[in-house]
Amino acid sequence: MGISLKSPFVIYKQIFGYIAEPKLIRKIKEGLLVETVSIAQASRLENITNLGSTPVKVSPHAKLNQCKGVVTCRDLLNCSEEEIVEGMSSQGVIDVRRIKTRRNGILENTASLIITFNKPTLPQKVKAGFHSLPVRLYIPDPIRCYKCQNFGHTTVRCVKERVCVCGKPLHEGSPCQEPISCINCNGNHSSRSRNCPTYKQEKAIQEVKVRENLTYPEAKKKVIGITPEPGVSYAKVVSTTPKQITDIYKELANQFLPLVKEIVQQELNAIKSTVILSPQVPREQANIDLVGTTVDPLRDDCTAENTTLATIHTPSPMEGVESSKKRALPVSPTDSITSEVIDAEFVNPITRRQKKGWPKGKPRKSSVSPSSPK
Repeated sequence: MGISLKSPFVIYKQIFGYIAEPKLIRKIKEGLLVETVSIAQASRLENITNLGSTPVKVSPHAKLNQCKGVVTCRDLLNCSEEEIVEGMSSQGVIDVRRIKTRRNGILENTASLIITFNKPTLPQKVKAGFHSLPVRLYIPDPIRCYKCQNFGHTTVRCVKERVCVCGKPLHEGSPCQEPISCINCNGNHSSRSRNCPTYKQEKAIQEVKVRENLTYPEAKKKVIGITPEPGVSYAKVVSTTPKQITDIYKELANQFLPLVKEIVQQELNAIKSTVILSPQVPREQANIDLVGTTVDPLRDDCTAENTTLATIHTPSPMEGVESSKKRALPVSPTDSITSEVIDAEFVNPITRRQKKGWPKGKPRKSSVSPSSPK
């Protein structure tokens, strides 16, 4: 009896008897996928040859125990892939593949390399001689079958009929005829077009698969699960989301723009009405003092309690020159300027005090000094 026909309870008890509690057990097409919690537990798992009366073979997973990264260094253009693997083998590098590009129909080597590590976690840097190279995550292109032109499997496992990239049955030796139809999305492009919505969705699946270390079916299920509508690709959802957010911002801006303009206009009106000169008083006779928070250090009675919005001092003909107080006129309630009112004799400290003159009508006394004898 094969392992696929056994009870999952029996299988779990037998595995638990060998290695205790594993981190994960999942059924896959080839058998069972077991994720261990430590290297020691993985070593005990590799020694298992039978589960009950069923012979089994335990081997490390070919893909999930590896990771791939991309490094770029122009100095490695002169090195072969075998030399690079040998020089980096102490860092867990087991394979190196150079990225190539096609220029004028000719494949040329680039300075970028795809490096495979024999561990599931990608290192941040790798040393290549005296170079310390940062390692970037490698996201492969979607897997497309060259037989049926569908994504997700290779030609080896394909059981469908051969189809050309133009969407018609295979016609070797003759060019593709219009109209061209994609076998995946029925669009007017070939099945290998990178603008195909299905290709963009498959690219997103590969990214989720690599970043979260999932199998292809798990990553596909996760990506399709966040697609809001049937038939709408993951890439289309991602590309349309910023536009929707931008539309919301514009709508909110249009709603608040009149309110902002009104507030700004009120502030401007308040600034204009801060100080108003009376038209009945000539400008040169008006004495405007807006005293700030600076207080004369010689005064002890100047405190912050004597504050008001603003004061406009205007000389009155009814008051004598000896008047020592200023008259405070009301100001606009919207005025936001604060100032401190100080007694009249300290309002303008720069003004010099007039010297006391000789009383009018009082004769001056003259002193005559005796002359020296001749």
